[in-house]
Amino acid sequence: MGATISPAYHGILRKVDPTAYKCDCGIISFISWNEYLYDSVTCKCGSDIYNVDFYPTEFDKVETHLAYSSIKEMLDILGLDFDYCGKISTAVLASRIDRLKGTRYYDVMTDMVKVAQMLNVDISYG
Repeated sequence: MGATISPAYHGILRKVDPTAYKCDCGIISFISWNEYLYDSVTCKCGSDIYNVDFYPTEFDKVETHLAYSSIKEMLDILGLDFDYCGKISTAVLASRIDRLKGTRYYDVMTDMVKVAQMLNVDISYG
């Protein structure tokens, strides 16, 4: 069991349906959400279509999936209370990010803070 932790993208990212997908062979296909979920989707070259991003952005999305025990460990290091879902203030996390140096969380959380600050949102998990 665990949770995905990421900047609060909800309400910022828009779903693109159908969306463009570039196959390894170079062919660009347009794939619909329902087609991707319920059908066996392949490219004209015969390759399987996978990892279609229906929420494209001009920036790299940052998110990670952590076990609840890992989220608790990280929040303990930051001096924050644990819950099974919630939000972490980006300003608070940015001010305490140095506490994570030397841990496995430092790099991903540093990247996450940069994206959250750019979007002016908090970081959520659940």
